[in-house]
Amino acid sequence: MYYDNNRVGRVRLSLTSRSHDQINQQFLWSSVAITLSILLILIITIGLLLRRFLKKPLNDITEIARSYGSGDYNRPVQEDVVDEFKTIVSVFQKMGGEIRDQMTELKEKERLAAIGELSGNISHEMKNSLGVIDSSVYYLKMRLKGEDEKVQTHLARIKSAVITSDGIIKSLVDLTRTTALNLERFNLIDIMVGSIKAADPPETVKVIETYAEEEIEIDGDPEALSMVFRNIIDNAIRSMDGKGTLSVAVKRPDENEIAVSFADTGPGISQENLGKIFQPLFTTRAKGMGFGLSMTKMIVEKHHGAIHVKSEQGKGATFTVRLPTIRNEPKEARPGTISKNPR
Repeated sequence: MYYDNNRVGRVRLSLTSRSHDQINQQFLWSSVAITLSILLILIITIGLLLRRFLKKPLNDITEIARSYGSGDYNRPVQEDVVDEFKTIVSVFQKMGGEIRDQMTELKEKERLAAIGELSGNISHEMKNSLGVIDSSVYYLKMRLKGEDEKVQTHLARIKSAVITSDGIIKSLVDLTRTTALNLERFNLIDIMVGSIKAADPPETVKVIETYAEEEIEIDGDPEALSMVFRNIIDNAIRSMDGKGTLSVAVKRPDENEIAVSFADTGPGISQENLGKIFQPLFTTRAKGMGFGLSMTKMIVEKHHGAIHVKSEQGKGATFTVRLPTIRNEPKEARPGTISKNPR
């Protein structure tokens, strides 16, 4: 012991073996308690990290997989995941899109198959019945040639109804037919010019044609593609109520693809109907069965192409057909833009 830096005495502690054991035991328990506390903190921290970065993403992905299994392919995938899970998330997103597309295509095929079965069952009997009606109308016209005009008017209506009904049956058969294309090599611009003439737009429709300054050759079925173009042109003219502007363009965006576009100045298509217009039996017109655009899409896809539509209500609609093309050197100059009425 010291007092004012002077040593004044000495104190000696004497511990018994029992006290020494108690101190060691208390020190041991304190060390164990500190170690357990540190371990508990580490476990809680690791648990929180696993919940944030592992358990929650896995639970989300599990729920997505369950949704896909139950037929719901539109469940959104969480984006706030760590880098290690972004690959899994992207795979699930791609898988969901592919499954959705395949299911849509399968439903479309099932619908077409049902229509095909229906048309096959009724077309023969209906054609026979329509043939009898048509023959009877012809006979009555000959026998009642001198009758009043009202009789002739009603016979003409029957004849017109027979033609319309026959066209509906033919459309049903054409829609489900799987006949192979008659492929040949031809200049697509020539087919387009012929299709516009065949559609015979009225004087009140201004047609603007824009063509590439080269011949664009393609391997395809000219008759089938001509039907495609006429269907789109006819729809555009009807949508404009027979008056407006139709812009037709045939261009080559690159050496492997050709783009054919049809832009009208009609009322446009609602967002609700944009996804339905290529479905069989869907139509917004009072008359018609809704086969034209369905047949158009099928023919384009048989040519390994695609058809798309963009539209806003009040701003018209633009249909674009994309087809694989044959690379070819320019052979002769063609007019760049022609503004005319085919009539």
